[in-house]
Amino acid sequence: MTNKEKQLLEIAKETIELNKGLNAKLTESLMITVMGLNKRREAADIDIICDYLCEDGDGLPSIPKGFKECGMDGSKSEVDAIQYVNDEGIKIEFMQSE
Repeated sequence: MTNKEKQLLEIAKETIELNKGLNAKLTESLMITVMGLNKRREAADIDIICDYLCEDGDGLPSIPKGFKECGMDGSKSEVDAIQYVNDEGIKIEFMQSE
């Protein structure tokens, strides 16, 4: 695991802890890294799947400080994916999984 991936993993842990109520789970390349499987490339972002997404007054999903929304697929009441980024360019993407 590279230093960059270790940094991503720490942010992912915090993010998942903040979103336990959404049944948030790590997925994609960072999950493959954590599992110790062979991979084609270094993990570059954080991908999280969850049972439910919305962006409304409830503030779901919750994100670590320093991240801002930079994209959303769907309307505010029916969201399929939401992406956040911080000043370092680290991205967190939440995707709804059925």
